[in-house]
Amino acid sequence: MIGSRDLWGKCGPMIGVYYDDAEAVAEEDLRSFAGAEWRGDDIPEGFNSVEIKGGRTAVMTYKGPYATLKSGYDALYGGWLPTSGETPADAPCYEVYLNDPRDTPPEDLLTDLCMPLA
Repeated sequence: MIGSRDLWGKCGPMIGVYYDDAEAVAEEDLRSFAGAEWRGDDIPEGFNSVEIKGGRTAVMTYKGPYATLKSGYDALYGGWLPTSGETPADAPCYEVYLNDPRDTPPEDLLTDLCMPLA
């Protein structure tokens, strides 16, 4: 829909928002939102918006295929978080896709894994 309406010039990076813990929620019940940062004025008709609130956020840049992103989350939640003294906020995690999978080999994909902090 973005391409067919020639809106790529007003979009920033692609973003995925994840509302549920995939370890705790059945796959068919997982909720998420996929979109792009909007840099235009009004949201175009037919599009939905999700606001990601500002604030302190732990960010880990993961390099590798999307299929292995779980290992990045394991490092963030299982490695960094327990020793950081930080507490996650009551807000969804999100991913910011820093390069384009259409012209980037899977092993070179860069994704920011973002955990809002309390």
